Amino acid sequence: MEKKEVGVKRSIELKDAIKYLHDLADSLKKGEVYVQQGNEYLALKPKPTVFLEAKAKRKKDKEKFSFSIGWYNETLVEEGDDIKISADKPKGDVKEIEETEEDE
Repeated sequence: MEKKEVGVKRSIELKDAIKYLHDLADSLKKGEVYVQQGNEYLALKPKPTVFLEAKAKRKKDKEKFSFSIGWYNETLVEEGDDIKISADKPKGDVKEIEETEEDE
């Protein structure tokens, strides 16, 4: 099958990024995601089971949160512990990850 994709990489206001995320969540709930760029679009049909990849990273003066959702027609392999995303600072026996030499 031929690879088809649309996408963009640029700086935008946080409020606009939040709108993209809300639109994505609404589309996933409906079971159809349409991504339009210019006069072209790509239609995606999420499966009932998806795989999730999320990563938070801090490196000197840059912070990054990556989030990816995908799906296949085959059984998925699970990796790592579940994550929690929140606007509230975690409570209990948890610690913030400190920078390592690897991050520099």
